[in-house]
Amino acid sequence: MGNPDADSSVQAVIGLFGVYDLVMQSKFTEESEPTAMGNMPAMKMPNFADIFAGITCRDHPGLMSLSWPGSYVTRDCPPTLIQAGTADEIVPYDNSPELVDRINAVCGDGRAIMESFEGRSHGHPDFGTPQNEERLFRFLDEVLKK
Repeated sequence: MGNPDADSSVQAVIGLFGVYDLVMQSKFTEESEPTAMGNMPAMKMPNFADIFAGITCRDHPGLMSLSWPGSYVTRDCPPTLIQAGTADEIVPYDNSPELVDRINAVCGDGRAIMESFEGRSHGHPDFGTPQNEERLFRFLDEVLKK
């Protein structure tokens, strides 16, 4: 299948306000207060990490470590750029620097870059500005044009 002469390995990774640690996500959601969104009344957010895994993730950290990307980082990990808002109300901000720290611990400083959007929430419009899109493409150009 495909082209056997073409390299199909991952060359670069960009993560935007992602869920990486399901145990952390499960705890964060469980401890979160009900939140109002738009014109809707405040309500407790469903614990999607637990729903996805089919178990209470925070009660099974050993098993859930198998779902954490940091468990699989090798020295061959591609250059990674992760962006997250420090005021994310859906995904715990600490998810992102935790993964960046793991990648850099295995691969050396600078393999992963953490860019924090101070005071920004999950999916804040600042992530989609022309300036940030330019930043993301610049990262890809730097990595892929080497």
